[in-house]
Amino acid sequence: MILLGSRSLPTILDNTGESSHARWNAALEALLTVRSTRSLIKLRNNLQALLISDPATDKAAAALGVQVGHLSDPDDLAGLAHFCEHMLFLGTERFPDEAEYKQYLSRNSGSSNAYTSLAETVYHFDVAPAGLPGALSRHAQFFTSPLFTASCTEREVNAVDSEFRRNLQLDARRLFQLGKATSSHEDGAVYWKFGTGSKETLWLEPRAKGIDVRERLISWYQAHYSANLMNLVVLSNHSLDDLVTLVAQEYSDIVDTGRPHPTFPAPPITAREGRTEISYRTVKDTPLVRIEYGLPDLTHLSSTKPGQFVSHFVGHEGPGSILAELKRRGWATALSSSCSNGASGFDFFRISINLTREGFDHYEEVLSMTFAYVELLKRTPVQEWAFLETQQLGKIAWRWKENGQPRDTVRNFASQLCDAIYDPPKTLAGPYYATEWDPQAIRGVMDMLDIERCRVFLGSQAPRAGHEFWPKKEKYYGTEYDVCPLPAGIATPQIYDRLALPKPNAFVPESLTLLNATPSPNPRTAPSVLRTEPGRRLFHKADDQWCVPRGSVYFLIKSPSADSSPREAMLTQLYASLVEESLAPLSYDATLAGLHYSLGTEHAGILLAMSGYTEKLELLASTIFDKMQSLAPSREEFSLVHDRLTRAYTNAKLSNPYSLADIELRRLTRQTFWTYDERLSALKEITAENVVQHGQRLLEQTQLDLLVHGNFNKAHAETLAKEIEDRILKGAAEPDSIDFHRSLTLPRGTSYVCRPPVPSPENVNSAASVYYQCRSASEDELVARLSLFAQVAKVPLFSTLRTKEQLGYIVSSSSWIHNAVAGFRVVVQSERQPEYLDERIEALWATFGAYLDEMPAEVFEKERASLVASKLEKPKNLAQESSRYFEQIRIGAYDFGARTRRATIIASLDKADLRAFFDTYISPSSAERAKLAILYRSQRLQPGALDALLEVTERLASRKLEGAKELVANKPTFEQVEAFIGGLDLDPAARSEFDRVLVDLRTLPPLPAGTEEIRADQASVDAFRKSLPRADRYRPALSLDLPVEPCRL
Repeated sequence: MILLGSRSLPTILDNTGESSHARWNAALEALLTVRSTRSLIKLRNNLQALLISDPATDKAAAALGVQVGHLSDPDDLAGLAHFCEHMLFLGTERFPDEAEYKQYLSRNSGSSNAYTSLAETVYHFDVAPAGLPGALSRHAQFFTSPLFTASCTEREVNAVDSEFRRNLQLDARRLFQLGKATSSHEDGAVYWKFGTGSKETLWLEPRAKGIDVRERLISWYQAHYSANLMNLVVLSNHSLDDLVTLVAQEYSDIVDTGRPHPTFPAPPITAREGRTEISYRTVKDTPLVRIEYGLPDLTHLSSTKPGQFVSHFVGHEGPGSILAELKRRGWATALSSSCSNGASGFDFFRISINLTREGFDHYEEVLSMTFAYVELLKRTPVQEWAFLETQQLGKIAWRWKENGQPRDTVRNFASQLCDAIYDPPKTLAGPYYATEWDPQAIRGVMDMLDIERCRVFLGSQAPRAGHEFWPKKEKYYGTEYDVCPLPAGIATPQIYDRLALPKPNAFVPESLTLLNATPSPNPRTAPSVLRTEPGRRLFHKADDQWCVPRGSVYFLIKSPSADSSPREAMLTQLYASLVEESLAPLSYDATLAGLHYSLGTEHAGILLAMSGYTEKLELLASTIFDKMQSLAPSREEFSLVHDRLTRAYTNAKLSNPYSLADIELRRLTRQTFWTYDERLSALKEITAENVVQHGQRLLEQTQLDLLVHGNFNKAHAETLAKEIEDRILKGAAEPDSIDFHRSLTLPRGTSYVCRPPVPSPENVNSAASVYYQCRSASEDELVARLSLFAQVAKVPLFSTLRTKEQLGYIVSSSSWIHNAVAGFRVVVQSERQPEYLDERIEALWATFGAYLDEMPAEVFEKERASLVASKLEKPKNLAQESSRYFEQIRIGAYDFGARTRRATIIASLDKADLRAFFDTYISPSSAERAKLAILYRSQRLQPGALDALLEVTERLASRKLEGAKELVANKPTFEQVEAFIGGLDLDPAARSEFDRVLVDLRTLPPLPAGTEEIRADQASVDAFRKSLPRADRYRPALSLDLPVEPCRL
């Protein structure tokens, strides 16, 4: 056995004399959990693998990271690395069927995904442990014998293009690409590359140059996908020896070309790019300033983490911080700081500030204050106590780290191994804390935060005063921007008396005592009821399996005054947001110390959720109660929160169509729903005084559900309940007074369509969200059949609509249980007309009955077993266990045994049950089906819809034909077409023909027979909702199987 203690890992020979694998089985700093073991091995082809054996896990997972990303794209094929990632999923020599990998995982309680970043590509999946060998076989084939089928190539280019177009209106993506496009293109720099790719970069442009894209893809893959650049992580309940055997068997044949690890030493920001201001237009009303310093690669300083240490100060939110002072002036709502986002050879230090409108107007002062704080940090001796404090918090976080979801765990570890920042013994614990106090290294990073290597991005919907427009456009996203020198004198040191470095954190844990240090062999599966009486329910469960000093507490407070009107809804949201805002300087320290809380709105109420180390959780709760009781927001706090909410609701209307379609679906099927416009209208009239008065009224008559779970005993739970009742709650509300959020029941045998326009005229995508309503979610048999149908339909639906028909990047289906009503939903976002999307979904269902009839019995049994295993899957940590309990409390079912009970029912279902469900609720021929389709229509007109315009223009205004072609290529809005026609010099007869073109463009496609259209205006929607009966609520299961332990509070 050879210890692998450095990046140069040796191999050993097996007894045949062949190079097999080397194993490192020393302690990796500390265990993820006391029950898991791990081994780091290196195969004979130099592929490195971290294997984790956890006998208690009921889910296996694996991830393989390749140290190559889009910075390695050829200059003439932008997006090739990302395209390669897509293509590897579409068949291998051993498993040629395009859907084989996805189908195998689905039938073994699994799923998969992948991502391509600057310098790595990671392919990850999870699966039932019994299915791991087969999953590894299929996964490994990606890297030994992918088909790169010619017939798939153009189809998958379309999928990449659809993914790119989904992102076109996302400001974060636009800024990311703008930062790349304006970076250095000289002396070997590569950060500028466009990583997503599009049909233009991967198909149209290359083919126009005579490039065979598939041939180039294959040669690029063979050159870059080398075993020595691969890092595999596998987690399962298999023994380490079994995992070693599986991995060596499946992954040893990957070719090692000996390709050097990629490095990119040319800096993205040189003297030419430094000291510049890049202003740009945002899609949403989200004024933003991002200060970006170019740094060298800091990997060699990982034991000190100087970038993280400096970021700790700059990103602090407590008294004296940049953000605290900006908030005091009403100029900013949020600030973040990070030292990352680079690749091997370069890095960035970034400060991002979300501005208010007033802050945008004072942009130069915001910059000046930020630079002044950086100078304050440089002038101050490096604080060793702060280093030790952050180190202590990191050690505590590592010591009490819980397992996450297996797929998240392996994906993160695979990425860490690709980064190669830490030597193997430090791989797991390395990211958590620094081990070496090196003030000179920290000082060195501070000194690199220099104006000469800095550039500033300023984003806004409209130009600043004195700037009429942005003269430039980024090539791929079309972002309008301008580049100019930073304002003169901006870096001249200014004095801001209120700026100060943070003080020691009062929330740092001092004594983390476990109430239960030994896990129970039979942990309880539900909380106890310590109290149940009118208006008050208290649930408690002591940690009996995780043995960590953490807990979760949920206070669900419902009130008749919470949201019975748009005004009340906004008053409640303002109240919760202002409590959070007024506590921000204090709560930031709590967050650093592992304590977290949120105060937000729920149906008919508010939710206070807290989690973290229990030693000081009660102190945090007491602090929050004080503020809830005595809220008195300053003018700046109210203005800041009001501004933030106003922009949030304004911007929400610019979301992607598939998200808007879901919102519209809720509006049409919920008894009470307030639109974004209704909320914005109410928000305009509200004052700070209104909010304070509402907060008092909100808590006068309430229903309280309280869950206390984790490192708490009953006395802790009782104390928390007593404190909230004594300090902020008053009388108990009647249940009927908060019962105005029921779902609405669609009549059987009906089909409805609503066709609103996508609000943003810039978005080229349409969407269909198609909902098939079933019955009450309290019916176990129905929900079991629905769940099995969703399981069986998932892969064929995705394979047909996305992979084969290429309707769009966003294609999904799932059961949709909302407000105690169960249903099934299909979502597709596409540049195609939404009516066509609905038509293709219906075409799929037309043949789906035959698909079910022809499904082999063994395939059905695998699908059923896969779903049962998913339902019986255990929570992976305390927080996940807490959230499962609270979800039952939140929806009012209190049915903590539902998952297990329904798994038993699913296990008894047969194909006839599944077919009966489909025939009743989904099939187009069903007389019982209740269908509601939300068809969001893009304002952009696709080229195919404008053929008549080109034909008429060619006949009647041929001199304008080239202009018409250019217009059509840009996918214009109706208004742009109308303006084009209005600018033509036409006689009356020609004008009449063009008018007919406009009428046809305005006319929506006909709907299928028997479909009733609901107009999207508020009056029509209100009338539709009033015509529908209310659905039943959940039938509370409190009296069924929960132990009740009365106590006196």
